[in-house]
Amino acid sequence: MDRRKLRSVIPTIKVTTLMTDALLAASLNRIVEVDELRNRSSEIKFSHAMKVITLLSCHHHWIPDTGEARSLINSLNLSFVAKAFVLWTTPNGRLMRITHDANTEDMWFLQAANSLPWYSRDDVANKQDATLIAYLVRQAYLIHILNDPVEGLIVRNFIMFHDLVKEVDVPVKNIAEEYENVVGLALDDVWVLLYSVYAYYFLLARQDPGKWVISSTFFSDTQRDEHFNHAMADLLALTGRNQEEFRRIYDTIPKYHDASGRKGGWVTEFNVLRDYPFVRLDDDRYCSPLPQFVIRRAFPGFYYDLLEDFAQREREKGNKQPYRNDIRSTFQLLFQRYVGLQLEQLPGSADYLSPEFSYGTKGQKADSPDWILARPGKLPVFVECKARQPALAWQSESTPEHIDQDIRQTVTYALAQITKFLQRVDAKVAGTERYQGINRIIYALVMHDPFPFHALPNLAERIEEIASADIVGWTDLRHRVLFVPMSIRELETAVGLEISQGICIEDQLFEYFEYREGVQTRFVVEDGTIRFPRHLEEYLQEKYHNSCRIENPLIQAGWNRFSDFVSQHMYGESYSDIEKQVRIKWIEENAYFRWVAEGRCHGHDVRHWQEAVEEYGRLEQEGNQPL
Repeated sequence: MDRRKLRSVIPTIKVTTLMTDALLAASLNRIVEVDELRNRSSEIKFSHAMKVITLLSCHHHWIPDTGEARSLINSLNLSFVAKAFVLWTTPNGRLMRITHDANTEDMWFLQAANSLPWYSRDDVANKQDATLIAYLVRQAYLIHILNDPVEGLIVRNFIMFHDLVKEVDVPVKNIAEEYENVVGLALDDVWVLLYSVYAYYFLLARQDPGKWVISSTFFSDTQRDEHFNHAMADLLALTGRNQEEFRRIYDTIPKYHDASGRKGGWVTEFNVLRDYPFVRLDDDRYCSPLPQFVIRRAFPGFYYDLLEDFAQREREKGNKQPYRNDIRSTFQLLFQRYVGLQLEQLPGSADYLSPEFSYGTKGQKADSPDWILARPGKLPVFVECKARQPALAWQSESTPEHIDQDIRQTVTYALAQITKFLQRVDAKVAGTERYQGINRIIYALVMHDPFPFHALPNLAERIEEIASADIVGWTDLRHRVLFVPMSIRELETAVGLEISQGICIEDQLFEYFEYREGVQTRFVVEDGTIRFPRHLEEYLQEKYHNSCRIENPLIQAGWNRFSDFVSQHMYGESYSDIEKQVRIKWIEENAYFRWVAEGRCHGHDVRHWQEAVEEYGRLEQEGNQPL
């Protein structure tokens, strides 16, 4: 791969996040049962199905972001078709009929995936509200997993587990060593290898359909080919499976297979390709039918490998809550510090942003919220951070019981913390003097993964019911708290908006709180799309940025550092060094050809050089990277 392309793998496209837009997707205008999808898949030749879905996935992010295109091919239906093909196609089946017209068979499968049921008619008839909420929660989480912008996903984890782990006092300092002991691979190698595969698919395989297969001899142009190819062989053995193995895993491990027979179970099963993103075709030939899962296997998949290992250690000690362990505590502390880095980008943060502090007298010490932003003339923003990962049952079923449990563990737990803090502020407890007399606050609950608080009034109402029942004093303080839960992506968006357009984050959150409080309708239909109340990221995009992504400077800078890290690891020099060498070589050659074109006359070298420099700069400014 051209080393200069390492940093340019992320396509620049117009993005809306789709976490709450339930597309009236291009369907077959009828319900397609899972058995029909299975039967049709079983006719198709396994290897051809793998080629078709892999190449469709490679092209997906480059398709124009229109409602029509997005309704036909999107990350959600691609993930369903990829799973169906891995499990149900056959080695000796027929080739798929690809006709490049309305009758092409690959589009039938995508439309069929759009037509799969998420719930039964009986569920809607007997428990309409619970069924609709469960549908939204499950779909919103899947869409988040599949559409989390790659640069943000990578940079967040890179900053936390590569940079901040060296600075923050955490229980597990030697993350890379622990990972290598568990998996047998160096963490830096895993990041570089999986990112390189992702880049390969979205840059090279998209342009040349013959390059959809990879092998353990993937690297051929680095200074460490032997090292990387050996690591690649180990990585493929760890995260790749053949079709027979996929079927056995799916049939025997409940994590991947909902055996209840309920409607909608198949679409929200934990997709086995998330854990095993490589499909072994034969011997040393592999493909990745959904490259998005390759990158998630690296970021943050490595963390879940460690979490499971640490949980097993706690089980062996007899701990009844094995997931409350040192690696989870490490993640929480690193996430809290990462949120601080985001907030520290805001103007005035050096004077008006305070980290968590202890208050109270000896024997009655307590901790404040994780961050407090109190700028003059603005409502103070109290920030609580939760490195939350929803339980598997919450992701796949979302029954009222699962939702209530998650509300209690995350949302109302945070509301209890702010209630306690405000009560002590009102009681004038020592250490809270700076905040005494404050009447109203914005309370931002920042979660690593989203909670679809915005989706339906019913969900917001349920949070209020549980908080009022479980938290002593909450009802007395509720009118003073403007509660705005959000994912880390949404915070990154809000910070980016203040930096780029000067709209203070306090004003953004206040506006959004009022918008959410005023929402009464469940949904409206616009242009064939079911639109639910907007979550914060969509709200800000639509109101201030023409429904486009809002860039975050920390993410941009982190992306440049990550690409330098990859380049240094692979080639022994940073991307910036490579870029400088390419620039100088291009200018030298351009100046030389100018000299030749003018008859090789001497004495004009300075002019030729300056003209070449100016042309290089002009091409860069136009977005046409000089080659």
